[in-house]
Amino acid sequence: APKADVADALLKMLGGPDLSSRRWVWEQYDTLIQGNSLQLPGGDAGVVRVEGHPTKALAFSSDVTPRYCEADPYEGGKQAVAECWRNLTATGALPLAATDNLNFGNPERPEIMGQFVGAVKGIGDACRALAFPIVSGNVSLYNETNGRG
Repeated sequence: APKADVADALLKMLGGPDLSSRRWVWEQYDTLIQGNSLQLPGGDAGVVRVEGHPTKALAFSSDVTPRYCEADPYEGGKQAVAECWRNLTATGALPLAATDNLNFGNPERPEIMGQFVGAVKGIGDACRALAFPIVSGNVSLYNETNGRG
């Protein structure tokens, strides 16, 4: 078996998107949203005060782990819903509804259509289990680069 180069593996891992800070993205925007933000950047979910209501706020989260969806679209779809649910509840919010944003490659390719169907089934099953209805959404297909996607 080839000998693993630990230094190269470590550098590759440290350079990957899963271990890098996203702070530079947060710093590009007005994070206080006219003084109504209740959660600083980097938290589990965004929380914004509802103007005129001293005790009401809106919490939101957007999550997916693409490699989970690629490995098993059904489980990846469930995981995306569960991650959003966990992030919302971690802020003290009561999750009321969800919106989906499905981005896939060419649905004319059977493997892509299979990914799409599996993810939708996973999302649906997770939402039903949590009484977390999908109230809106978006589907974008043909998201490919050089026939990959």
